Amino acid sequence: TRKSLKVPIMNNIYQDFEQPFIDGAIKTFKDLCGFETQAEPLQNESDSPEMMVIAGIIGITDVNFEGSMVVGFSENGFLETIEKMLGEKYDHLSAEIEDGAAEFANIIFGQAKLLLNEKNHKIKPAIPSVIRGEELNSPDQVNLISRKLFRLPKGVAFIEIAGRATKQSQPEPTQEAVITGPKLDGQVLMSFVDGVRKALQIQCNMEAEPMQPFKRADGNYYQFDIGSIIGVTGATFRGTLSIAFEQKAYLELYYRMTNERHDFVTSEIADGASELMNIIYGIAKVKLNEQGHRLQMALPKLLQGPKMEMRHGSKKPPIAVPFSIEGGKVWVEFAFEDSNE
Repeated sequence: TRKSLKVPIMNNIYQDFEQPFIDGAIKTFKDLCGFETQAEPLQNESDSPEMMVIAGIIGITDVNFEGSMVVGFSENGFLETIEKMLGEKYDHLSAEIEDGAAEFANIIFGQAKLLLNEKNHKIKPAIPSVIRGEELNSPDQVNLISRKLFRLPKGVAFIEIAGRATKQSQPEPTQEAVITGPKLDGQVLMSFVDGVRKALQIQCNMEAEPMQPFKRADGNYYQFDIGSIIGVTGATFRGTLSIAFEQKAYLELYYRMTNERHDFVTSEIADGASELMNIIYGIAKVKLNEQGHRLQMALPKLLQGPKMEMRHGSKKPPIAVPFSIEGGKVWVEFAFEDSNE
């Protein structure tokens, strides 16, 4: 059975971040597709008339807030949206049109960013990613702010806002105080790889040696069952970092972390993926900030579903690093661009 979506009582910061994204979604559906639709409350995931099978995800980073936005679609909802956007009819999901989910999320993010920055927020630019699977679920209830349903002429769409206020506001540095860090290079990649190795060693008492990294060209995809993704913004680069697990690999890692054996990944045990991502990011962040990259606080987004695939919206091909561990495979993926691109 699916749990009710527990939305926290919102203070002013959370209220600030909810409505601009909803308004941005309504405007984007109207401007790009001609759809007149409104946001409906979604109290329980079972209220949804159709499954979410594809989603655009983008990180939200502000001086006093960190989180993410997910724009998800049922298959019919996405095909109808793409037809109106591109003027061409499609009868099934394919790699050719998947990027439309990231572009749609990017446009909504842009609309909301304008509204929020008018209220003196300082939203950092981010890179969207696409997740596709047979049934997508984002079971993180702790940081959920809002989840809304949009009924389309065919199918449905969802928008989910998750996040938290940062413990301490970090004022924007003056122009004179900005540190010009080194350009994006192999040291960044190795810092995150080192973060993976240390996190698995500390949390799971498991040695994980990286295998041969590879650039993910079109069609070069892997499937996973649970993962976490985090938006990365800094002085020299921006992008996304993701970690993805085969189910057996994650269950073995979870056993090493908690001494609890499970046969399947459920919402109750999925949080470990984001906990590991937080540790990986934290380890790499310390090292990279010593080099002048000035990485900001960020909040990982949890993803769960069978046979998921990931695609990042960066201009440069993402780099994937597979790790072979007891139980199966783990992939860590980096999609970054220079901040001035």
